[in-house]
Amino acid sequence: MFSMRSIVSEMVPVTVPDRSLRKAYWRHRFAGPPPHPSTPYSVSMRELTRRRDSSIGATRHTLLVYNTYLLRAEIYILDFLLDRVKDAAEEIADDAIPDWIPGSGYLEDAVSWAVDKGTGILKPILPDGKVVLEKKPALSARASEIGQELASGNVADIAALCEVWKTDLFEKLMTPLSAKYSAGLSVVSGSMANDDSLTGSGLCVLGLNRSVTKIAEHIFTNKGSRHQDADAWAQKSVILSRIDVGCGKIDLYSTHLHSGNDLGDVQNLNVDLGSLDLGVTEIDFGKIGLTSAPSEQDKHNVRIAQCEEIVEFIKQTHDPKNIAILVGDFNINAQDQAQHTQLRDVMFKAGLQDLWKRQYNDTSLGMTHGDPNQICPVNTPADEFANETLPAQGGSRIDYVFVELVKKTHSFDLDLTVIKRRPFRRAVATEGEAFMSDHIGLSMDLLCSPKK
Repeated sequence: MFSMRSIVSEMVPVTVPDRSLRKAYWRHRFAGPPPHPSTPYSVSMRELTRRRDSSIGATRHTLLVYNTYLLRAEIYILDFLLDRVKDAAEEIADDAIPDWIPGSGYLEDAVSWAVDKGTGILKPILPDGKVVLEKKPALSARASEIGQELASGNVADIAALCEVWKTDLFEKLMTPLSAKYSAGLSVVSGSMANDDSLTGSGLCVLGLNRSVTKIAEHIFTNKGSRHQDADAWAQKSVILSRIDVGCGKIDLYSTHLHSGNDLGDVQNLNVDLGSLDLGVTEIDFGKIGLTSAPSEQDKHNVRIAQCEEIVEFIKQTHDPKNIAILVGDFNINAQDQAQHTQLRDVMFKAGLQDLWKRQYNDTSLGMTHGDPNQICPVNTPADEFANETLPAQGGSRIDYVFVELVKKTHSFDLDLTVIKRRPFRRAVATEGEAFMSDHIGLSMDLLCSPKK
C-alpha cells in the first residue's frame, strides 16, 4: 500500500514549490479547474493508492516533449523567385481592371496560367538550385547526443520530438536507439519533403519498448506566405500516434506551429546552383523587394488558424474511449495573456486544458525557450531537472502539454506527475552550444490504471 507521503513525493518533486498534500490533490488530472482549498476532492485517498497498484494492471510511462533544434532550413531558389514573379504579375493584373467590371477575374487567371506555363518551360532548363536559409550549430554532434541520451534508458519510454527536419540528422539520432532497442523501437514520423519543399514536418514520436502506432496526419493548410516564411516551404502538421498503455490507449497528438518571418535578413547563405557553389555572406531579401515582414499579429493569426485545424483534426480522429494528449512547440508565449487565453479557448473546444497552468496555476513560470542557463536554473550543472524554487530570467513558454478533461467514455484513468523541465546539458560544448537544444524538455510520468 502506498502512503500519502510517497504519493506526494511521486507527484510533486522537492524542486517544485508548495508540496502540500492539498496541492498534490489538485495537481492530479481531475475534471474542471483546480479546486479551491475548501472544495471537497472528487477522489479519495484510497482511490489514489489503488491507481498505483500494479496488481490491478496499473502501468507507468515517462513522456518527454522536446524541440531538438536540429534546424537546417532550405528552399528552392528558382521556385522562390518564380513564385514572386507570379505574385507580382497577379497583383498587377488584379489592379489593372477594377473588380466591378464583369470578367475582371479572367485577366488574373490568364496571367497565372501564363506564368505557370512559363515556369514549366524554364524549370527543366535552369539549374534547380537551393538556398540554405539557416543552419544551427553542431547539428550532427547534437543529433547523435540526443539519440544517445534517449538510448540511455533513463529519460523516457515515449518521446515526442520536433525539428528533426532532415533525413541525415534523423539517422544520426536514430543510430544509438536502433542499436539499443532493435525490435522494441516504435517510430512514427510526420510527412517528409516533397517536390515543393526541401523540409518535412520535423515531427517524430518514439516508443522505447512501447507500442506506438501512427494513425493519421494533417498537414496545415494555413502555413503563412512563401515569400515571408520558411515554414510555408515546409510540411508542418499534426500527427496522431496511438499508444498502448496496457489498460487502455492514449491518443497522442504532436505538432509544431508556425514560426514566421524567416525570409527577411538571412545570414550566411549558401546558394547551390547545380554545378556552381556560391558562398554568400548575406542577402537581405527584403531590401531587394523579394520579401516583406509579417506583423506579430499576422504570425499569431496563422498559429491560431492552425490550432483550429488541430481541433477539427482531433474531432475527426479521436477515439472517445482513449485519452487525448496534445504536445508540441506552439510558438505562442504563455506570458502574453491575451494570446494564451485565445489558445486555451481554442483548445477547450476539443476538451483540452493546459497542463502546466493546471498543475502550477501560473503562466509566468516554466519557460521552455531561451538560454537554458538563464531560464532553467539547477542546483548543480549535473542535475537533470530544473529547480522550480529558484528564480529564472528571460525566455518564453511556447512548448505545451494539453490533456483531455476526464470523460465518462474513457476506458481507463490517467494521472500525471507534475511537469519537470529538463535542460539536457552537453558533456562538452562545441560551436558555442553548451546544451543539446535552445528548448527545454518537458518530462512527466503517465500513471494509467483500470477504472474501478
